[in-house]
Order: sequence, then structure tokens, then C-alpha cells
Amino acid sequence: PKTPSVTVRGELYLAHVTPEAITSTMFRLVTLMAVLAVVAVQSRVSISETSLTIREGTKHTIVFSLSEPFCVDSASDCELTIKLTNSHPNEVELDSCYVTWKKDEAGEQRRITISAKEDFIDDREKTFTIVTEPIDLPEVEFYHGWNAPDITLKTKGRGSGSCHGTGDPHYKTFDGLVFHIFKGGQTIFFKSGARDFEMQARMFNSRDSGGRERPAVHCAVAAVEDNQRVIVDACDGSRSPKPVPTFTGPTRLHPKIIVSGNSYRVEFKSGTIMTANIGYWSTIGKYYMNVYLTVPGIDRNSDGSGICGDFNGDPRNDSPNDWFRKAVSQLPPQQYVRPGSARDLWLWKPNANPAPTLPPNAKQCDYVPETTLRPLLEVFDAEDITDLLKQAAADRDDSRDRYTFDDDEIIIVDEKKFDDLTVAQATTLCDQFLKNSKVAGACKDVLESTGEFNLTHFRTDCIADLSETGDTQFQLDTIITLEEDCAEIALRDQNTWEVDDQGNPIRPNDEVAENMCPEDCNANGNCVDGKCVCNSGYIGSTCAGNTNAGPVITGIVDPSCNVRKLSTCRTVEIGANNLFPQTGKKMACRFTETVAGGADIVDVVDAIYLGESVECVPPKKTHSGAAELTVEVEVSNDRQIWSNKRGYTYFDGNCQVCDPLGCRTNPASCTVGGTCFLTGDAEPANNGANVCRKCLPSSSTTAFTFTYANGLACGPKFNQPGGYDYHVKEGGVKAGVVLTEITAQNPSTVADPSNKITYSFVNAGSVDFAIRPHATKTNV
Repeated sequence: PKTPSVTVRGELYLAHVTPEAITSTMFRLVTLMAVLAVVAVQSRVSISETSLTIREGTKHTIVFSLSEPFCVDSASDCELTIKLTNSHPNEVELDSCYVTWKKDEAGEQRRITISAKEDFIDDREKTFTIVTEPIDLPEVEFYHGWNAPDITLKTKGRGSGSCHGTGDPHYKTFDGLVFHIFKGGQTIFFKSGARDFEMQARMFNSRDSGGRERPAVHCAVAAVEDNQRVIVDACDGSRSPKPVPTFTGPTRLHPKIIVSGNSYRVEFKSGTIMTANIGYWSTIGKYYMNVYLTVPGIDRNSDGSGICGDFNGDPRNDSPNDWFRKAVSQLPPQQYVRPGSARDLWLWKPNANPAPTLPPNAKQCDYVPETTLRPLLEVFDAEDITDLLKQAAADRDDSRDRYTFDDDEIIIVDEKKFDDLTVAQATTLCDQFLKNSKVAGACKDVLESTGEFNLTHFRTDCIADLSETGDTQFQLDTIITLEEDCAEIALRDQNTWEVDDQGNPIRPNDEVAENMCPEDCNANGNCVDGKCVCNSGYIGSTCAGNTNAGPVITGIVDPSCNVRKLSTCRTVEIGANNLFPQTGKKMACRFTETVAGGADIVDVVDAIYLGESVECVPPKKTHSGAAELTVEVEVSNDRQIWSNKRGYTYFDGNCQVCDPLGCRTNPASCTVGGTCFLTGDAEPANNGANVCRKCLPSSSTTAFTFTYANGLACGPKFNQPGGYDYHVKEGGVKAGVVLTEITAQNPSTVADPSNKITYSFVNAGSVDFAIRPHATKTNV
């Protein structure tokens, strides 16, 4: 029948059902059994989330727990471990690939942190699976073989950010605001609100001898991330910067420091990249920096602060509108640091108790993951110098940490050294320079439509730099900055990428990549697939080396040697263009002293290549007197073709003060008889120094001055040894009678016409005596 009939006999139930009813009942039973099976599995191992979505550059914690104890009655030390298999370590990172409990820890929770790596590309959503492997614990049947659910992870990209301060200096924030600071000091370049990262920068001020203020430029950067610090500093002593790392914890957390020519690139584990591009401002004889910072998307909308802005997509709140030409010291506290204060990263010390890198009871993964996956467009002729710098840091005396940076100090430069350009002249040079640049043309063609790349911005900076500094070196800075921005945008924006037949992005734009050559090959070669192919006679990764010409000296960092202070004469650093080492040839410096009426004295010494300069040891010279000795110095790549000549000066520090402006009389000295003496030096005498005649420039710079500060040595002395005795009996001498003549003088001061000796009685009693000068004799 269509409707089931049921007959009841005592406790026995007999059901008569249709085949359809049997099928429906069996389906419900199977469904119930499946649900019970899932509950059974999850009742053994519970995972807080098995499906989640996180943004690149962020982390998420998963909690594991067990439902029952294990090995309770066992005397052995058994452990229960769940292994997690991550087949995409370049995209997803686990802080541990094992979850482990000891038998007495079954009631505790275990945590694993999953990180979606930042690839610095605004890419599409990706899906990954973390596989939980079956439990291998034969002695516990309840857990052995059970397989917890796999974890499905979806990642979403969010754009990275780039910021820079270049030239004299011009800034561009993460959100695209462009502005200019004219006076130097120490700034917070960027401080993240989402993680432990801060970067600071220093700028020095300059002014010409005519009183005109010249632009400030960067000279140092420092950054700290997760208890790791790196400093790149050219402010102290104006030497080629040597990065100074302070690393703690496991090596896998240490930043990488990569040098390529005159560029220092610090890659932190978050993917953050700090770059210092070194230039030499020959007019003032100092190194300066162009500073670049790229941060991961986690810093977007993180309430960050600093010169680079807050990275919230709105450039209007990055800075006040009147920042142009304002001094650093006038910036708000979140952007300015007083050197030597507690916030100064140069005084930073690592945390003695950093957070653990692995959770408790966790094991390290079988693979060594990278924290970020960052493609690069630029082709670097680069060298990883991290290990070398670690050893150097262990050997150094931390003097760089202790030096004092004075943000009020101004470098004074001879105004005659500035070859000023008018705005019209600078405009002509910059327009021609950008017109001839292949990378500028490619980036304009491909990226200008994105709204993020504007060639006019680089043109404006170029004109400002050249007209303010008069140094065409800053043209090259424009191209370097343009390349940095172009590469960053071309990598990040997949709308500009090449696509496959289905329209999926597969690689950065070919036109940009093929023309992305360092320094635009200096117009001495062609850019082919991102590498410079140099014209005949030019060499190097940027085709900057001309093998048919010698170097061109642009300046000497400290062009003088105080022969009385040999520490100033140990090395000399010479900045020059067209410097390049060649295999099998030694670079050299040549010093030539012209000798009147005799043969010139020539010294050739080895030179150490520093990128933008060479360092060599000047020959020792014996020199004294009020006039300096100037020799000519040249440099060579091969000891055959020599550079132009520049002067190097030896001087007597007692007589003169010499600096890049020239030599002048030491204001704290006297020149007597052709010999120089410092303030307080005594006059030489046949039997020793005359301490009563000293060099006192406030009185005379050409003669010794009498001084009576030393009363014992320079005071008068009685001429009669043992003094004078005269006995008078009461009533035996009439009033007015001369009793004796008393004479006193000091040979060391006798020539002083202003020296007046006075006489007086001591303990004369009640008798009246009188003292008067002799009518014809001096000091009697």
C-alpha cells in the first residue's frame, strides 16, 4: 500500500514500508553518520579556523587544542605532534610547522602564526592550503592516524608605498605630496604605526663665504626594525660611508646590506628597503645622499608618521602647505628629532630581551622561508656585504655611535667655487638631459596614464637642484630618482604588465624593463634587456668608465696636513669622476713637490678604490714656519693616464689654520723671528725658556709679551745675596741721614720698560723710616 501500515503485537513493532521510504531513511542515516564522523574527528583535534582570508604583509594566529589526554598510564615520555605541510613557502609563512604536546600538556592550547608574504604587487586574490598530516602515535589508538582538517588560506594584496628625499632635498611622500625643505637637521623619515620600524635621516647646512645660504642635503640615514639597526653615515668626517649594522637574534632575521657602485641598499625582513645613493658635491667637498624608502602594504592606513606622511591615500594631510624652504627644527615633533635626544636612533641600543622568534614547544620548519617575495626590475651589479660588515662591526670601537651631529653647524664654502646657473640655463640643461633619456621616455609612455608617474615633477626638481647648487652632478640624481619611482610603480601596478592570451598579468612591462638601465648608461651605451651595452672605449655596469681618458678630480675631502698633528695626515680622500678599477692594473695617487733650482720630488703611492673617490697615504714631509707647502696630487686608474692636478697642503699648525677655503694665520699664535709659537709659549732663551715673556696674541702677534703671572719666577730679587743688614742705636743717627742703598731687579724682566719695582717695610715697629728712589740710579 502507498501508506505504511503498522501492526503492534506486545513489544514487537513490525513496519511495512515502501522502497522509497527505505531509500529516504538510509540517506538520513548516512548523513547522520557523516556528521558524527566529522564531530568525532574534531572532537579529537580542534582548530579555531580552517578557512580564513588575510591581507599580504599581515599575520593571523590559529589555535589548536586536544579533546582527551594521552599516555596517561605510560611511563614513557611520549609526545603528540601534528605536522603542517606548507607547499608555498614563498607566498605563505608559518612560524612553526609542528604543533606538539607532551603527555602532561594535553589540556593546553597551541598556537601557530600564519603570515601572508608581501610581494609588493597589487595582485589578485590567491588561495593556498596548509595540509595537516595524520598523527603518528601508535601507542595511543584514540589519536593515531587521525587527520585534522586542512587550513585554506586566501591572501589579498594591498599596495606598497615609496617615498624619497633627493637633491637639495626634494621630497615625495607615500601619497604623492611633493615639497622641499631648505635647511638641515635630523628628521623622522617614517615611523610605522603597525609594526616596529622607524627610519631617521640627517642633513647638513651650507653657506658660501659671501653669506648666501646654500641648500641642505642628506648625509646619513638610520633605520631600526625588530631589534635590528643599520646606519649609513657620511656626516662625520665627510668620508665614503661604511654601513654600520647592529644585529641581534637569529641570522635569518638579519637585514641584507647590498652595495652596487655608489648605492647602499638595506633589505629588511619585512620587505622594507632603505636605499642611500651617494653623490659627491665637489663644490663643497662633501658627500651627500639621495634617500629612498619602500614599505610593505601593512603600513598603509597604519597611523604612521614622519616626513613620508601617514600613507592613508590623502596627500593633503601629509604636511603644511608652507613647508617650502622651512628649517627642519620648525617641523612638528612627529617629524623632527633633536640630535642626542632619547629618540635619536644613532643612540639606540638593542632590546636585551627581545620577543621569542618561535612559540613555546614549537619546532623550526624544514625550509628556510623568506619573509617577503620581492621582484626587482633594476639590474644591479651588486654585492652582498652583510657578513663583511658584521665582522667589521664586531671589531670597531663604536666611534661612529659616539660622534656628535650638530644640526646648527653650517659648512662655509668659498663663494668663488660656486659656478652658479640661472634658472634659464638649468632649464635648458635639464630639458635636454631628460629628452635624451631612454628610461624617462619609456616610463612616461607606459606609466603616465596611471596618474602616479609625472615627468614634470622630475624636471622641476632637476631645475631647482642645478640652479641652487650649480653642480651638474645633480642631473644624474634626477635620473636615479626617476628610475627608482618608475621601477616601483611598474612592479606594483599590474594594469601595466604584459599579459597572456587570457589577459592574465605575467610580467612587468617589457618597454620599461628593457630600458631600466642604471644611470641611463650615462649616454655612453645602449640599454638592452635592462643591461648597459657600452660603446667602444667605455666600461662598467653604467658605462661611466672612459678607458681613453684619465679621472677628473672634483675635490679633495680634506686637502691639508697639519705636520704637528700627524693624525690629519694618515690618508687623503680624493673625489673624482671616471674612476674605475681594471683587472691586472693598480690605481695610484701621485704627489709632486716643485723644488726651486732642483729636481721635483715625486711620490707615487697605491690608491684604494671607494666608488666615487680613492684613498691614498700622502708622503711624509718635514715642514715648519709661517708659510704652507703645497704639492700637486693626481690620480690614475692604470698609472699611465693621469688626472688633472689639485693642490694638497702641508702646514705648521702652530702658525696657520688651513681648510678647504685656504690657509690663514692661526689666531692663537705669534710669529717671532720667522718661528711660530702658540698662545702661552715662553720665549726661548740660552739656558731655557724665559717664562716671563710669552706669546700673547691679544697683546702682540709679532713679539713676545712680558707677563708677571708667575710672581715667584718673574718678581724682583735683591741684588745683594743674603739681603741687607743695618743696625741703628737709639740716638746714634740724625734724621734725614741715608742709612743704605738697596737694589732689586730680575734679569728676565729687566728689559721691560714698564716694569716698576716698589719697596715697602714689613714689621717696621714704632721707628719712623722713609724710602725714596735714588736720584740718579734705576731700581735703587
